This record gives sequence, C-alpha cells and structure tokens, in this order.
Amino acid sequence: MRLVEPRDIIVIFMYNEAMISEEIQLFADNYAEYTREEEAAGESTVEKIHVDEIASKVAAFYEKVRNLIDYRDVHLLRKDAIERILRRRVFLKEFKDDFAEPFIKELIRGGHLQNDTVPETKVADIRKILDNLFAFLRIEEKGGNNAKSEVSEWLIRMSTSKIEEELFPSPEVAMLSKVMCDVIKGNLVLKNVPLTEEEVDFQLFVAVQRALFRPDENQLEYLLLKKMQPNWEDLSKTEPAIAAENLATLKKSIEKILNNRYSHYFLKLCNREKIVFQLIGDLTFDNVPLDGDIESSLKLRYDRRYFKTKQQLRRLAFLSVVSFLISKILVAFAIEIPIDQHFYHGVSLFSLMINIAFPSILMLTIVSFVKLPSKKNFLIAEDAVKRIISNDDNHERKYVIAVPKKNGWFADTLVYIAYIAVLLAILYYVTKLLLTLHFSPASIVIFLLFTSMVTATGVRIKNRATEMSLEKKKTSMFDFLVDLVIVPFMTIGRWTIAGLSQFNILAIAFDFLIELPFQFFVEFLENFSGFIKEKKDEIN
Repeated sequence: MRLVEPRDIIVIFMYNEAMISEEIQLFADNYAEYTREEEAAGESTVEKIHVDEIASKVAAFYEKVRNLIDYRDVHLLRKDAIERILRRRVFLKEFKDDFAEPFIKELIRGGHLQNDTVPETKVADIRKILDNLFAFLRIEEKGGNNAKSEVSEWLIRMSTSKIEEELFPSPEVAMLSKVMCDVIKGNLVLKNVPLTEEEVDFQLFVAVQRALFRPDENQLEYLLLKKMQPNWEDLSKTEPAIAAENLATLKKSIEKILNNRYSHYFLKLCNREKIVFQLIGDLTFDNVPLDGDIESSLKLRYDRRYFKTKQQLRRLAFLSVVSFLISKILVAFAIEIPIDQHFYHGVSLFSLMINIAFPSILMLTIVSFVKLPSKKNFLIAEDAVKRIISNDDNHERKYVIAVPKKNGWFADTLVYIAYIAVLLAILYYVTKLLLTLHFSPASIVIFLLFTSMVTATGVRIKNRATEMSLEKKKTSMFDFLVDLVIVPFMTIGRWTIAGLSQFNILAIAFDFLIELPFQFFVEFLENFSGFIKEKKDEIN
C-alpha cells in the first residue's frame, strides 16, 4: 500500500484483494464472455464496403470545415452526420431499396467510418431500419395532421440513433452503464425525493448515460425508448392507427421522464462519481485482474484519462474560439454592418473590431483559468475504486441524494427579484459602457448575445474540467462575486444557444445550399475516378 501523509486527509481502508463485490464480478465476467465470443468469431471473411480514396479525402475535408461551424463531441458529430444524410434523402423523397448502401458510403467518405472495414452485411441491417422508418412515414403522410407529423419527426430522430448504434456498436458502453446503475442503486440514499422505485430507476439510468457518454436529448430518448419498448420497430407491422397511437404515448412518457424536476440531482451525483466507474471500466477492458494489486495499473489509467481530458479541453476551447470568431465575422457582414449603414449612415470600425475580437479574447481568458484536479485527487479516486471493488460491507460506499426542502413562495419571490435586479443592473452598466464606445443599438445587442454565448460555453468547458475531481470545493467570496456577474450572462447564453440550435442558419445553409450539391459532386467524382481506372486497366 502507498504511504499517505496526514496532510492528505485521506483514509484508505485495508483492501481485501481476494474479495470482489458481486456487481463488479458480474461486470468482469460479462466482459470476459464478450471477448471470448469475439475471439471465437475470428476474422470475418465477408466482403467490406469500399469507396474511392480521392472522393473520400474530399468529403472528409468538407466534414472538417463544417465541424468548425457546428462543432460537437465526436459521437455527436457522427450522429448529426447520419441525421443530415437521412433528412436530405427524406426531403428528396428518395425511399429507394438501394438507399442503404449509398447511405453507408457517404459516412465512409466523410471519415465517420473507415474504408474497407464495414462488412457488406451491414447494408441489409441498415435497410431494415430504413424500411421500418419509411413505412411509418408513408402512413403518416396519409394521415396529414400535426400530431402525426410530430411522431414522424420523432421517428426520424429515433431511427438516426438506431442507425448509429448499428454502425458504431459499443457493448462496453452498455456494460459500464449497467454496472454503474447497479452499484449506485444498491447503495442509494434518497432524502426528500418523493419518487416511486420505477421513477428512481429511470432517473438513475438517464443520469448515468448523461454523465458517462454525454448523449444529446435525441440519443437519450432513443435509449429510453429501447428500455421501455425493446421491440418498438415491430410496431410498423401492426394496425397503422394503433401503431401511431402507441408511439405518441411512448413519446410523451419519455418526455415526462426527461423533464422530471429531480433529474438534476441524479445527474449531479453521477457526474461526481463517473471517474470512479470509468477507471473500473478501464481496468476491466484492459484485462487487469481485479483480485490483485491494482495500484500501479490504476495510476497508469488515471494518468491516461487525465491527459485525454486535457487534450479534449484544449480541442474544445480551440474549436470554440474559431467557431465564435467565424460566426461573429459572418454576423458582422451579414447583419451588423448593413443595419448600421442603413439606420445610422456609417459604421464604427473601432466598435466593429471590439465586437469581432472580444468573444474570442473572452473565451481564451476563461479557458486560461480552467484547472484540472490536483495530485491528491488520485488518492481519493483510488480509495473509491477499491471500496466499490471490495466485497467488504463495512467499507461500502453510500450515494446520497439530498434535495433541499422548498422555501416558501415569499422567500422564492425575493430570490428571483434579487436575481432579475442583478441581471438588469449588469446589462444596464454594460450597455452604458458600450454607448460611450460609440456602439450602435444593433451592435450592443449582438455584443451581449455573443458575450453570453461565450460565457455559457466557457462555463461548460470549466465544468468538464472538474468532472475528474472528487475533491470537495470551497467557495470563496471572490468566487461568489465572479459567479454573480457570470451567471446572468450564462443564463442568456444558454437560452440563445438552445434557440439557435433549433434554427441554425449556418447549418441549414450548409445542408441545402452547399452540402446537397457537394454530395452530388462527390458521387460524380467517385464515378469519374472509377471510370478513369477502368480505362487505365483496359490498356493492360
């Protein structure tokens, strides 16, 4: 065992290496069985799908450029790519039997799937998903009311997640989320949480998915759909009216689960504990025996995650700066300058430069203050991992969700009034300062919106940096004052980002004005390249 200095204030119990908890043993056994099945399957002799390398490089370059405009995590980028392709084909009414293969090829060209690795059998799997979707869409077209159109829209999103799961299977994800749910549920203590056992199960399931894998709302809805109705795709074989009604009911039930007022508390717990389960997963997936001395192996995997998190934060910060800079320049030329010229007969270059540069500078400033956990954090994580792995009931780890009792309406009203007063005061003084710098009203509005979005994004990056930390945070007076200024901007920024995500002009422009003709060009390039190769081969 490692000797711990008293100043570390960490108590590590005597770990009985021969005893492993039931949940962890089942987790390890399931993964071992999965790896044995994979090894038994051996190398597949099925033909792989191939696309032209030149067309693939052109399409992959386009995807990288597009991601600067609409950046997200890798799994969200590929999910968005699948949805874009699907929506484009639905928009063009291309409900063809041979749609599945070009669908997969477009993902390969975009760099989301590796060339010559996807077996041709996947074409039939994707075709089945698309056939079920198109069957529902044809039924909905005949209905023609708003309720059915909402179900159709929802089905497109669910089918997108189903296709992603089929093309990017990850059984490790399901195994890790299950063991985290099982361990926390078995040691969960709830205070002031008036939920049924079933509601607690759903909230814990959703919180674990959100904490471990950061899915978006559509992916969460799909995971809940699978959990509540495993054979939902078979509904297309039933009476159309009954199928539509069942899907509408499922949709409402899932929305109710995701909008539960206690979901925040479950997520807070799972975010705090996720690093512990990620480390257990890393040990298991790397076939490290859990009944031996795991300290050195655990430290290696903790350092690996620390470095990976650091790289991810740098990438996210860089893409955020570039994205905001590009967006701000486009907004300046498309909106700000025309409005100033039309209504004020001139443009202030000084205010324009501030408006363009400030969001990026603010983001760099926020990121510079982001810090990852201290070295003491590993000792806390090590202790937590050993407590979960151990079968010793005397050292089990309790997970407490304590919801504060609700204040009276008068106290809540005072808090909201104070919050709104702070928000208005900050906006007033910022606006007053900008007016002295000769900002026009349009420039002020754009400045406030971009500053708010940058603040919200910066806080999100900062929160990600703390997700590895198990240390208790102490809030100083300085932190309180900073939060007092930041939170109003963060709230406005979150609303703005949520609104723009529903109607992203740049994304729509890329989808229909650029991407649609671009994909036709890529397909032409692939066909033309194949034609040239055939002519070259004819000479031999």
